[in-house]
Amino acid sequence: MNDIITIKGVRGYLDAKGTAQLNLEDIARGLGITKTDRKDGTEYVRVNRQALQKWLCAFGIVDSESNLLPEYVSESVFYRLAMKRILACVALFIKKVNPNLGRGRASASGKGYDRRMFTPGMVNELEAGDEVDMINPQGQATDAAQYVKLLNRLVAAGQGLSYEAVARDMSGSTYSSTRQNLIEDGMTYADEVELLTEVIDEIYESFLISAVLAGKISAPDFWDRKDVYFAHEWVNPPKPWIDPAKEATATQTALRTGQKTFKQIAAENGKDWRDQIDDIAEVLEYSQEVHGLDLSSMIFGQQGGESAPVTGGGDSDGKVDDEDGGDGKGE
Repeated sequence: MNDIITIKGVRGYLDAKGTAQLNLEDIARGLGITKTDRKDGTEYVRVNRQALQKWLCAFGIVDSESNLLPEYVSESVFYRLAMKRILACVALFIKKVNPNLGRGRASASGKGYDRRMFTPGMVNELEAGDEVDMINPQGQATDAAQYVKLLNRLVAAGQGLSYEAVARDMSGSTYSSTRQNLIEDGMTYADEVELLTEVIDEIYESFLISAVLAGKISAPDFWDRKDVYFAHEWVNPPKPWIDPAKEATATQTALRTGQKTFKQIAAENGKDWRDQIDDIAEVLEYSQEVHGLDLSSMIFGQQGGESAPVTGGGDSDGKVDDEDGGDGKGE
C-alpha cells in the first residue's frame, strides 16, 4: 500500500494502477450514511453498516452473505454511493396549524418533532391540524421508456445525428423540428455523399471505357473526346415530403420569387428538368388534340382563356412599342 494521505478528513492512497482508493468509513461519514444513538444524554454517531452493506452488495463489491466491509474502495464506488445517497434523500416537513411564534410562544400541546425519525412501516401521530409534506428528489426516470429514450438521445448525439433518425420515433416531433433535423442530418451525411459520388463517377467512366473496348458502343472519336463522353450528372432521389401542403406552397413561392429555378426544383424531386418539361408538353398536347381538354389551368393555375404574360418590352396592354418609341402604328 502506498503512503496514506488525508484530504479534507478523507484518508486515501493511489494504488499501482493510479486509481484513488478512499477510506470507506470516512466517505460514509462525509455522505451522512450514519446512525445517531443517544445514551446517557450523549449522542453517538456511527456508520450505518446496513446501508453500506446493501449498496455495496448491489454494486457487486461485497457478498450478500458476508458482513465484512472493505476498508478502502475506489473513487468510482464513492461516486456511486454519492448518487445513491442523493436519490435516497427523502425529507418531511411539518405544516403546523399553531406554529412557534417566538420566544415564550410554544405550541398548544407543548410537543414538537425535533429529532424524530421516520422508518418504513412506522405508525405515528401528528398534532391536531398539522400536515406533512414530503420532498423526494426526482433523480431518475420513472419507467423504462424514458430511460431507453434517454439512451437513444445520447447515442444519436454522439454520432451527430438526430434522435428521430436513430430511434425512428416521431411522437414528439413537429413539422419545424423534423425539417431542422433533416437539414442537420443532411449536413452530417455530406462527406459520405461526396465520397459515394466520387466512387460512382469512377464506376461510370470505367463502364463506358469497357463498353467502347468491347465494341458495344460505336464512338470513333471516343479517345480524342473523352471529356465529352464522360460528361454526366447524377440526380439524387427525392426527399420525402413531411407536409405536402406546406412543401408545395414553399416550392411555389420560391419559384415565383426567383429563389429557386425550375431546374433546381426538378433536381430536388429526383427528376431531370428536360424530361419533366417534355412530359408536361406531351400531356398538354395529348389532352388538347385527342380529348379537346385544356389542362393548362390545372397544371399552371391559370384561368380558362387567360393568356400567359408577355415577356420583354411593351406596355401593360401587351402592345409592343416600335423602335422610335411610337404607339406601334405604321404611318
